[in-house]
Amino acid sequence: MSRFTFLTVVLSSICTIEQAAAKGPIEPAAKDISDSQIEKLVAQLASPNQAPKVARPDVIYGPKYDHDAQAKVYEAWDKLKEL
Repeated sequence: MSRFTFLTVVLSSICTIEQAAAKGPIEPAAKDISDSQIEKLVAQLASPNQAPKVARPDVIYGPKYDHDAQAKVYEAWDKLKEL
């Protein structure tokens, strides 16, 4: 990266930061989610699977391990993190 390019990027970043600061603090977006929906997501965090055996660097899943059910747990976790 040339010095000119670097200087241009730095100056652009400073201008962007100053513009954002001039607008004031950013209010968090209101989430359209009810308490009951949050409770349902929390309930989905309980995995029906037994914990896999971890023998570094491998993970050994049992024969009844349901990857689809575990994916739903991760989806619920991601939705709750966004709140």
